[in-house]
Amino acid sequence: LVFCWSDCFYSYVKLYIVSLSYVCFCIHINTFFGVICVFFFFFQAEDGIRDAQESRGLGDVYKRQLSGVCTEGPGKVVDTSKVTLIRHQADIRDGTSAASYVKTSTAFYEKIMGSMVSNGHSLNVFVACLDQIGLAEMKPCIQCSGGMILSSEVWAAPHFRESFIKFFKRNEHTGNLEMGLNATLDVITSPTWKVSGVIGPCVGTGKTSTSVSDVETGLGGTCQWTASMIDHSTTFAVYFETHQPQGAANASQQSADRIVQFITTYEQGTEMKVRVCTVKHQGQEKTNFPALATQFDQLTSTVLLARLCVHKTETMSLFDVLRWLDRSVIRLVARFGTYQKDQPNSLTLPPTFSLFPAFVYHLRRSACLQIFNSSPDETTILRLMLLKANCEDAVLMVQPALYSYSMDGPPCAVPLDSSAVDPSKILLMDTFYDVLVYHGDVIHSWVEQNYHLQPEYAHLAEFLQIPKAHADALVANRYPTPRLLVVNKKDGNVRIMHNRLNPSRTHNTDADRGTQGGELILTDAVSYTHLTLPTKRIV
Repeated sequence: LVFCWSDCFYSYVKLYIVSLSYVCFCIHINTFFGVICVFFFFFQAEDGIRDAQESRGLGDVYKRQLSGVCTEGPGKVVDTSKVTLIRHQADIRDGTSAASYVKTSTAFYEKIMGSMVSNGHSLNVFVACLDQIGLAEMKPCIQCSGGMILSSEVWAAPHFRESFIKFFKRNEHTGNLEMGLNATLDVITSPTWKVSGVIGPCVGTGKTSTSVSDVETGLGGTCQWTASMIDHSTTFAVYFETHQPQGAANASQQSADRIVQFITTYEQGTEMKVRVCTVKHQGQEKTNFPALATQFDQLTSTVLLARLCVHKTETMSLFDVLRWLDRSVIRLVARFGTYQKDQPNSLTLPPTFSLFPAFVYHLRRSACLQIFNSSPDETTILRLMLLKANCEDAVLMVQPALYSYSMDGPPCAVPLDSSAVDPSKILLMDTFYDVLVYHGDVIHSWVEQNYHLQPEYAHLAEFLQIPKAHADALVANRYPTPRLLVVNKKDGNVRIMHNRLNPSRTHNTDADRGTQGGELILTDAVSYTHLTLPTKRIV
């Protein structure tokens, strides 16, 4: 056992370097500031960081700092030969030689995952690397143990350092780390309701009861799930199925109130805590669809649908997942929409469904599903974050928020569309991972000429500070901390904004240049309008 101090982050962080014989999959060594700093260490909730010892079956957190890919041992992702490149999406799909280690490495981590979960250990990975490091193969260990991934190109990136500090945040009163270890979630239902499964950073324990449904959705077949680590950002998506109990002959018995109880237990410091939440759902003898539509929560429905799509990508091709998503939306719209026969443009949805079609459109385009131009590691990070995030954060991952700032009026939210881009305005886009402040051409030219530094243009300086203050507040209150970028039309990072905007104006639609408002986006992606037209015809 080797002990050293590291300058990589902060002086109060002690790194324990564990020998290869103890942690067999900790095999890649990098040097940074003269000390070896790429290894696991783990700590107890009650005493912070502790020395390596045999597991006591208590909640432990493994942390790994990575600056490169694994090239030796059973977790090998790529060899050291320069002839073979690291695997990409196409290599995994086609089974090329670059992906020859994927199956064995994934199987190795799945085997370790079973031991980690049974002993109450979780794996968190902090990454600082320009290339891939094998996160796609580590996914079983990270997801099933409830771990966190923090990624950056360099260790000294501000957003990475802030996220690292928040990870080790302690309770002001008890001094314990603000995370729960060895957590279990039990779901108990009334006879008219059954739990189909859970999708989230957990794994089923196999415990059965009368509350378990025969139809599995996600991780099903059980009424209890466990996560080795949870924090304030951890959420679980629970799916249910209506059930007609034996002997319920009349409708009044079938429409009895449905009750579900969530029991969450976890360790925090030296204490074992239990939280119980009981929810009652009123049943009806006959489904009243207009009344049901008024209770529709389009934000929550979007997140549940997104998690289900991500879960299906593990066993289905992306093409089949998108077909399933389209069919689900068509059935929903046909049930709750109103229209005149043979008139697609007459289709209307209730007010509570007004944003749902746009959410689905951006879900189809999001990097959580689409793998084009994303490495396997990038896709793994995005999907694991979606499976863990709360409702508000997950909606931002699917459809970013866009705000417009003008000198002629107050700030306001605007549609996520290329028409929102205006040369005389400032836009703020929140994608959860990045917070972008975009200066239009006119604003950018003023800043380049330093007008905002001149006393006679003090109002311009005040105007520039408004979106900056909003962006700073978003960055400070989020975990993990997003990147803060100030961009303009000529900045390379503006591609992040263009990639998420609905391309209502492109080189294909703009026959007469300059006749339409908004930004011209060079893309062949289908716009929201063109995608919804076939859906309306089918409905």
